[in-house]
Amino acid sequence: MRLLVFALLSLLLLPCWWVGVWLYIVPVWRQRGKVSGTTYEPFTTRLLMHLIGTRDDPLIAQLAGHLPACSPSTLRWFILPQVWICKVSGFIPTPLRFPPPEHASLNCLVSARCEFLDRSLSKHLPHCKQLVILGAGWDTRAYQADASLDLFEVDAPATQAVKRRAIKDSGIPHDHVHFVPCDFESQRWLDALTDHGFNPELPTYVHWEGVTMYLERAAIESTLDQFSQLPQGSILALDYLAEKWLHHTTGGRLTKFMVNAFYGEPFRSGLPADTDSLLKPFGLRILRHQRLHAPGKPPYGGLLTLARRIEPDHKINMQSP
Repeated sequence: MRLLVFALLSLLLLPCWWVGVWLYIVPVWRQRGKVSGTTYEPFTTRLLMHLIGTRDDPLIAQLAGHLPACSPSTLRWFILPQVWICKVSGFIPTPLRFPPPEHASLNCLVSARCEFLDRSLSKHLPHCKQLVILGAGWDTRAYQADASLDLFEVDAPATQAVKRRAIKDSGIPHDHVHFVPCDFESQRWLDALTDHGFNPELPTYVHWEGVTMYLERAAIESTLDQFSQLPQGSILALDYLAEKWLHHTTGGRLTKFMVNAFYGEPFRSGLPADTDSLLKPFGLRILRHQRLHAPGKPPYGGLLTLARRIEPDHKINMQSP
């Protein structure tokens, strides 16, 4: 019955939805090739989860309305009608449920990686002295972390400039955040961080969400190599798409085509099924690995929490996984 009411209300408000879609599309296409458009995907999903009440994220709601493709008009015509339909019908679509289903299909990717990365951050950040968010996009985690930590957001210069204006306009406190512009394909993010006050001698938590699939394999390996230079106790948490799924399945090729066609940001790389073989040359070990797949299907991606391998005479200053 709830699903039926949800479907009927969705049909009733379809004209509003179409208006909202265009209010979303036009700003994205205007900045295509300059400012990341794909960063809106996790942002709008997290915003919907917050407004519906499945995942609390008050700062994402505060930031909403200050980004080009998430203007007050977009909220009014695109976001809020969806929230109203869910609340009136009592039905929550699977992609907006939090925590997500045990076996999360591709449409639950955002909620699945949110749960995994939220848990990893909560568990390991207290044992680190610095927080680095690589490819920060519109993420608000840095603003909700312990203000006594040194916080660094690393992103492409044009995308970061839009984020900084939106943060300022929204009134979110950000004096404790260091903004570090960097092109991951052509620059070493560790060097860029050091130029902005980062201390490479302190244990650091590195959050790397929604980025690996857009990089060439060499850039991914460079990031792993740079992380391996951080001291014992440092943590790297990331998500990835499966190499075999991305390049050798109909679903993967279709997803790759659609993302590139709409946003102009092609998926370039997936990680191999044997992720340990990729990590070993950099002296990294897996603390937690969650493969993402629909029931009875091969993995389309995964989530990893990594640390440096520990020499026999050393102990890492964190809880055991």
